[in-house]
Amino acid sequence: MITFPHRYMYKQRIFIFLWFYWMLLSANGTPQKIVNIAHPAWGTTVTASSTYSSQHGAYNLTDDRFEKGNSWLSGDNVPYPQTVTFSFDRPYPISLINLYQSSWIGSMYHTRGFCIEGSADGEKFTEIASGELPDESNARWSCETGEKRYRKVRIVVTSGYSPVQSCGLGEVQLLAAVPHEREPLSNKISETIDWVTFRGHFRMTIGLEPAAGPWLFHRKRDDESPSGRYTSGDYELVVTESSPDSLSSIIRWEIKREGGLPFRVTENTIECKTSYSGVYKLFTPHRMSQQSYFVDLPFRFNHTATVHDNYPVVWMQDTEGKNTLTLGLIDQQPYTVIEGSTYDTANGGEAPGIANSYVRVLFRRQPPLSGNGARQYSDALYLNANPRQEWHDALEAYSEAVDKERSFVPGKISEWAMNPMWHSWYAHADDIDEEKIRKDAILANRLGMKTIQIDAGWNIPTGQNYSFENEGDYSFSDRFPRGAEMIWEIHQSGQRVVLHVAPLIMGKNAKAWQEMKDCLIKVDGNATPYLDPRLKKVHDYLVASWDFLFRAYDIDGLWYDFLEFPNDADLPDSTHDLISTDIYSAYTLLMQSLYDKAMELNPDAVIILRRPYANLNAKCYSTHVWPMDVPQDYNMNRRDVLFMKRLGNGVLTHACCTSWAISESDLNVARQMASISLAGVPALSNILTDSPPRHDAIIRKWLQFYDANKEDLILGRMTPLLPTPPSAAIKIEGTKKTFFGFFEAIPGLVDASYKSDTVVIVNAFRERTTTRLEGIRKGKWVVTIFDSCWDLAGTTCLTTDANGGIDLDINGKEACHTVILIKMND
Repeated sequence: MITFPHRYMYKQRIFIFLWFYWMLLSANGTPQKIVNIAHPAWGTTVTASSTYSSQHGAYNLTDDRFEKGNSWLSGDNVPYPQTVTFSFDRPYPISLINLYQSSWIGSMYHTRGFCIEGSADGEKFTEIASGELPDESNARWSCETGEKRYRKVRIVVTSGYSPVQSCGLGEVQLLAAVPHEREPLSNKISETIDWVTFRGHFRMTIGLEPAAGPWLFHRKRDDESPSGRYTSGDYELVVTESSPDSLSSIIRWEIKREGGLPFRVTENTIECKTSYSGVYKLFTPHRMSQQSYFVDLPFRFNHTATVHDNYPVVWMQDTEGKNTLTLGLIDQQPYTVIEGSTYDTANGGEAPGIANSYVRVLFRRQPPLSGNGARQYSDALYLNANPRQEWHDALEAYSEAVDKERSFVPGKISEWAMNPMWHSWYAHADDIDEEKIRKDAILANRLGMKTIQIDAGWNIPTGQNYSFENEGDYSFSDRFPRGAEMIWEIHQSGQRVVLHVAPLIMGKNAKAWQEMKDCLIKVDGNATPYLDPRLKKVHDYLVASWDFLFRAYDIDGLWYDFLEFPNDADLPDSTHDLISTDIYSAYTLLMQSLYDKAMELNPDAVIILRRPYANLNAKCYSTHVWPMDVPQDYNMNRRDVLFMKRLGNGVLTHACCTSWAISESDLNVARQMASISLAGVPALSNILTDSPPRHDAIIRKWLQFYDANKEDLILGRMTPLLPTPPSAAIKIEGTKKTFFGFFEAIPGLVDASYKSDTVVIVNAFRERTTTRLEGIRKGKWVVTIFDSCWDLAGTTCLTTDANGGIDLDINGKEACHTVILIKMND
């Protein structure tokens, strides 16, 4: 056996050895060749007794790379001996063994003493050789072994040069003769899972502990599909593909370990690269939210999606708003980084140059590493490349796929779910008390608002402002000395009451602080204001609080706030009973438990969440979704609602609590009311005691319009008529009515549903309504025009032309008016 301090002289000697050995085999008439049988391309699996990290696993020993860190490194402070085992798919005659010292800093992870053992049957091992490696990165040791056949070879490290960073190796070469016609599995083995679906080039990587090496692909189909079985050591990965339709696909994958052994997924990434062709807009939920609405194709984007922050989907569209490619992950719970880039030659491309570079999107799952590991891991990716669909249709199809995968069943719609709401926050902020709310409820009732939402401040003592330090209790404070009686009286007037809650916040001034202060999430050892949803004690406290709220006060629902707990939470104290070690799963379980408790005590209760908590995950524990705070920008409000409509069946959309100054013009008040009447369940937050009579009249008339049409408006299908911005002009198809809302543009052509006998056009943009209406039934239509306060402004009768349409050119005299067309009987 020989130790070589430099690999270049060694390569010359190994070449001479291989040449003589090959000549010997040829002289014996055996058509064979010498290969490094340690490489997994020959069906070999490599395992180690310990590993510093998944980036420093045992398969680094077979990749012929010598740069710093590309080594197998043992765990720190692990006891000797440490082993690396090579298991072959059949016995091989090993003729030469080469070991390389690991490459790291100084003596860290450098192996000193070792022995090499072989097993002919895979069970019993005998020593082949022993030696020492010099304390020098990439130093080599070599040993000729003869031609004895082995089923397994293992390297047993008995000592190292560092007391903490125990040992490691850089490369291992096990040279053996194989039949000349035998080829390696290079076309079936890879570090990544690569495939092509529709227009996307996909690559998936999975970080595992214990580390896995290259994946051997046992293909099921002779195409570019990823479907099949993959193996790496004792890991098995199964990938399947199904097609909801011809231009959409769901790729599913599941990982298990032989014998059901536990493992951890440290990271799971899915990268997609696709042509620029047809990609003129690219959105994530974060890029279509409140003031973060970006219409330009981004150079770079980087967002996160979790159970409490939007959801993991990206959609691309052309200039007409048609779908180019929509892709999203099915499981809504794991922490997911969404990143990507455009205009970047580093992405590769279909030809040289920036213009031909690929658009790149990457999802990076980062499962929690707490607990004892999992025995199974699965996920799925939804793809839609249907160019005939609008972007919102593709996004809604994604939502349907998520719902189907988790067997989601929509709950019933409560009898007051569509009630217009008055909301206290933008009227009073936290300066509320029983007297104010009683007066506001009476005034709201006169205007047609049948639900009163009492926002932050109802549980805060007099003299204190709302803050996280004062949050955490669930009983009326001294501001509401007869809170239960007040709610009873509001009920007698035909109204409902919803309370603001922040279930994850626990402040130092709360009565429950002493009991719950040990349940706060910590980050780097420092307590935050957020209760830890992983703790059973937190679940018990909040479920009991919900039980009290519904029983003691007979409330009709809750409006949730401040659910954005830290994503970098420390592990909980070991003294606590846990619901789950996974904070995202625990959060979902908590929200579900609170929802179930509310429905148990009041089956018609409404549970309202706002963006970004109002996401696909929240459909399981909410009845309504609410935009980000957009009280005075009714266009932004409506755009958020239009996006949330893509969540699909199971939740109703609320129009955020719009508000305006008491000096606002009647025209703009009417525009606000027109927008929220079409966008979702209307919610207002204006100061009712100081509201001018003309404002009140406008509110009352628009809510009457809403109440007469609410089932069509809320349950009908809302779609944008323009791609950018999508809220500029909208269409709602009801049972026998079609509604159009023109707020930032007036399209030149609109199509109504043929089954409709009534068409309502709300023009809150210009004085004139000039558009062509098609898709309607032929014949005469009575046309009625109303002003901004729903006073009659004119009537006429129009007949469809030879092409079955009507050209409208109506001067409404106000930049907010309504045109209603009703089909006359033939």
